[in-house]
Amino acid sequence: MNYELRLTRCLKSNVINIVFGLFLLSVLVSCVKNDTTRYLIGTWQSDSGKISVAADGTFESTFSQPVTNGATWNYQGIWRIEKSLLVMVVTNASAINTTNFQHVDSVDRYTIIKVDKTSLTMEYDRQPGAVISYKRK
Repeated sequence: MNYELRLTRCLKSNVINIVFGLFLLSVLVSCVKNDTTRYLIGTWQSDSGKISVAADGTFESTFSQPVTNGATWNYQGIWRIEKSLLVMVVTNASAINTTNFQHVDSVDRYTIIKVDKTSLTMEYDRQPGAVISYKRK
């Protein structure tokens, strides 16, 4: 009987430790996601354009190729974070000097490699190895 009592206490203790550990893990994951979101919000500049990510879940971007044909792309949409991915859904799109552009409801996914107060580095999911670097504007 004494053995059964000790075993029961041990099992209860282990269950409590596991539950507490899972709780701490979920808090940690939440903090990492919140840090990513907090750092992501703002305006970012690259060599070919800029993107503004708003706290309300919207974005605006403008990119251009002035050297080749002067093409310019303008996008607006909504964004969200899924794990380490920035997911962007286009809700409005326009282009100048080109007919090649993303259409409304297209979805882009970027793997966030690094984001902090001054820099953002992502890899475009449709072009593995295509790394894009931005500086906070």
